Amino acid sequence: PSLILLDIVLPGMDGFKVLNELKQEFLTRNIPVILVTSKLKESDEKIKAISIGADSFLNFPVKQEELIESIKNVLAKRNRYLRINEYKKKYADLSLMSDVEVNDNALMENLKSNYEELIQSSENLMKEVEDNEFLLNELRKSETKFKVLFNSSRDSIFLVRKKADIYIITDLNETACNYFSTSPKDAISQKVHRILNIPKNECDEIIKMLLSGSKEYVEITLNTGSNKKIDVEIFAKEIRLDKETLIFLQLHDVTEKNKNLNFLKILLRVVEESPLSIIITDLDKKIIYCNRFCTELSGYESNEMIGMHVKNLVSGTHDESFFNEVSEILSGGDIWFGEVERVKKDGNKYWEWDIITPITDKDGIIINYACIGQDITERKRLIKNLESAKLEAEKANKLKSEFLAMISHEIRTPVNVLINYANLLVEDLLDNPNELVVFSREGIQNAGKRLIKTIDLLLNYSMLETGNFELLKKECNIEDIFDEATKEYVKLFKEKNIHFDIQILNEEKKLECDKYVLVQILINLLDNAYKFTNEGKVNLKYYSNAYGKKIISVEDTGIGITKEELENIFTPFYQEDKGYSRQFEGLGLGLSVVKRYCDLMNYKIKIDSQKNVGTKVIIILQ
Repeated sequence: PSLILLDIVLPGMDGFKVLNELKQEFLTRNIPVILVTSKLKESDEKIKAISIGADSFLNFPVKQEELIESIKNVLAKRNRYLRINEYKKKYADLSLMSDVEVNDNALMENLKSNYEELIQSSENLMKEVEDNEFLLNELRKSETKFKVLFNSSRDSIFLVRKKADIYIITDLNETACNYFSTSPKDAISQKVHRILNIPKNECDEIIKMLLSGSKEYVEITLNTGSNKKIDVEIFAKEIRLDKETLIFLQLHDVTEKNKNLNFLKILLRVVEESPLSIIITDLDKKIIYCNRFCTELSGYESNEMIGMHVKNLVSGTHDESFFNEVSEILSGGDIWFGEVERVKKDGNKYWEWDIITPITDKDGIIINYACIGQDITERKRLIKNLESAKLEAEKANKLKSEFLAMISHEIRTPVNVLINYANLLVEDLLDNPNELVVFSREGIQNAGKRLIKTIDLLLNYSMLETGNFELLKKECNIEDIFDEATKEYVKLFKEKNIHFDIQILNEEKKLECDKYVLVQILINLLDNAYKFTNEGKVNLKYYSNAYGKKIISVEDTGIGITKEELENIFTPFYQEDKGYSRQFEGLGLGLSVVKRYCDLMNYKIKIDSQKNVGTKVIIILQ
């Protein structure tokens, strides 16, 4: 036969084996063969067919005009090959004719012309064979590159053939297999909409829309084989492959991109709705973005602010050196923060607390500046009012303290006179004593002492408040201090039947202090212990702790203090028992004065107390 049409799919033996045997047999090796089949889908199979000896191949369904054209091309090539062989055989010995007498010159010229034609045809055929070999190698390289690119793409790619009104998958890459949990064996020849898991009419509409050019891509959400939802952009284009029109279907996963876009939208919403003024500028300090609150605060519209230099929003309070300082800090990559007086569109001024930070790219190069500002106008006004009120309060408190000092002094002088004269009268009456005289004498003395103690406390407090108290530090002996502070209370505790224990446990008895201050601290603490302890004991102790700090403690078994009341224990004139019917006497100044003395001497004071159990006061001498 002049030509063989061979199908790859045959009963018992495939077309590749038949083709190989045809090319091995002497009688059939030169017969052209065209492979007609639907199996040659993979590039490797096409290369295999050409290498065995196939002259051409067609894919089902075969159109009549394609078949006729292919047969013509193959037969033309075959005829050229036969002519060259015929010429070679007929004129093989033409080079020897120079030794033979040839009388017919015309015949000789004809032979030479035919020989030259033979040589040219032979050269052309050899060139065609070489070109075919080159094209075959290039085809192999191209097919290999295509296969690598096809399978290494991060996008899912399908090659689709339209058959009637159904889109059939002819090939797919590894990414598509992974995304849709399938394999080439299971997916090839499947309908596209089934692999994508979407309705057929939706799939058909998308492909038609993309092929028509009405849309560049279509974005949809797919359920993959792993029951995971992904967002994809679908692209489609018709391509010609092996004289066949196929559809190149590309699915680009945009799930992460959409997630990031949604997050950016949230961030933008947060920035836009923020109760803080937010401005972004370029490197020339010209505004490229401002949020809603910024426009409301400044009175400008957004389009008015875009392109405006930030200096236009700053009042004349700040001079050029201020801007230079800010620029120097920002250009060094650091953050600037501070108060800025700004000016509104209508000329009114307001204050902001601004934080300005440089924005860098991935290489650390500054590309923008961002300013976040909080309106502090009202806060500054309140602070100014509070400062004025504080000054007024301090002035009033000073007047109060001066008044207390003055009135205490004015009261103490006549009280001392009254007490002294009362004592003189009582002494005269003691020559003829009676019970009333004795009782009256004790009442006058006790009331006088209480009044003098109260006046002394007020005087000390007022001196501490007005800052008129001067320290006089010198080396003192703790035994002398304890003797002076306790001489009155030894008798008082004994009369009240309370055990009073004094302990000096530190061998080093000398310390540098203001003796009067330390004695007053102990007197106030012992006075509280005496007033609030009805039974049990009171301990006064001097010792050193584990860190070598010298400690003085006063501990009693009195009524104690609640946890809530401890918070106010150092407040002047504060007492737990309030009102005219209170059980215990005093002004509520004792511990307040003690705390101020401790602060003045740089001592630390700690109080531990439990209601109905007792109180322990610790003074840490620095």
